[in-house]
Amino acid sequence: MNTFTPHSNSWIKFLLAIALCAFLPHTAYAGAWTLQKGQMWSKLNLLVQSTSEHYLENGDIGEFPATYKSNQLFFDVFYGINDRVDVGLQIPYCGNKFVDIASAVGLPEENAKESGIGDLRGYTKINLVQQAIVATLKLGFKAPIGEYRPAPEAISVSEGQWDFDVIFQIGGSLYPAPMYANIDLGYRLRQENETGYDPPEELIYNAEIGYSVTDKFLLALKLEGIHGDDRRTTYVVPTVLIGLNQNLSIETSMRMTISGRKAFAGNIWAVGISYAK
Repeated sequence: MNTFTPHSNSWIKFLLAIALCAFLPHTAYAGAWTLQKGQMWSKLNLLVQSTSEHYLENGDIGEFPATYKSNQLFFDVFYGINDRVDVGLQIPYCGNKFVDIASAVGLPEENAKESGIGDLRGYTKINLVQQAIVATLKLGFKAPIGEYRPAPEAISVSEGQWDFDVIFQIGGSLYPAPMYANIDLGYRLRQENETGYDPPEELIYNAEIGYSVTDKFLLALKLEGIHGDDRRTTYVVPTVLIGLNQNLSIETSMRMTISGRKAFAGNIWAVGISYAK
């Protein structure tokens, strides 16, 4: 493995630049399916990560003399305008910090941690095909409402710029087996931030397959991530969903990083509760 050099300003800048709430891929309302008219779906999802490893620019895993700890709480809500159009919002609360990095590299302790509301995301889902195979166009934006503290000075909960997503989703039942499959493939247009940095555009992808063990117990496996000229990350995500009743469900998952570039390595644990009415 490559080793972090304590006095390298470029490494400090690199680590701080990727310590962002908005960097983590996070799937909101599932797949190509849309809600019925007047139906609402909401979810509260907690993601936790603790790691001292990260992916270098060449894709290798490197270590640094500190531990990155991240606790991120996402609130999602979607509403069915009609049977083919949904609108949704995602609001994150982020708590990110480096443990002991201040003493390791001489960074002020107050700049090695940050918490607060992250960047707001909004979505519109437009169903195009509603047959055995379901196809949907998902349009999204990210508004930089979180406090932006540019690297290398400090960790930030905001990326400081607007993003716009265009995502094509296709899914369907694998009947007669109690299974489903879904694929999302999209493009993220990233705007220039207030420091003048214009980040490169990215591909967004998510493929998943699910199996209903019973009416209230679902197992799923996902492959998700982002791919750009700057940052890249790919996760394998085994997921368990338990239906408590007709409206309420609990979901647990583990995001396992399998490749990346300018991204943290290690697992991300998630637990969420969703409500539909």
